[in-house]
Amino acid sequence: MFLSEEQYLHAKDLYNQRTEPSPLLADLSAWAVKKYGIHVIDYICDERKDGKLRMTPVLWEDKEVDMLRKYCNYNPKIQKAFAYKFAGLCRKYRSHQEYTKPSNIFIAYETLKEEFEKRMIPA
Repeated sequence: MFLSEEQYLHAKDLYNQRTEPSPLLADLSAWAVKKYGIHVIDYICDERKDGKLRMTPVLWEDKEVDMLRKYCNYNPKIQKAFAYKFAGLCRKYRSHQEYTKPSNIFIAYETLKEEFEKRMIPA
């Protein structure tokens, strides 16, 4: 788990429904449920060390991430689908302007369950 304390607390509040998801997050999650059967709890926008933009959907557990893999690596078709969907939602909601070009976005995934368990907080 590579979430900062702030990212963890935000994702936890979304998971526990103490915080309303943004319209962008609500649309992204609804799309992911319909397309892949997974619920996106939160997302994080940042840069990799090489400067490439990264969008990280926060999912519940590793078995959901495993559904997005192909031969132990991320499935490039699913990564591309997430990048295109997220870029389109960024344009729609006029948010994260640097993420409006899907070819510039790398998709990674994080999970929340392990962090809950590690911190011994009931889910």
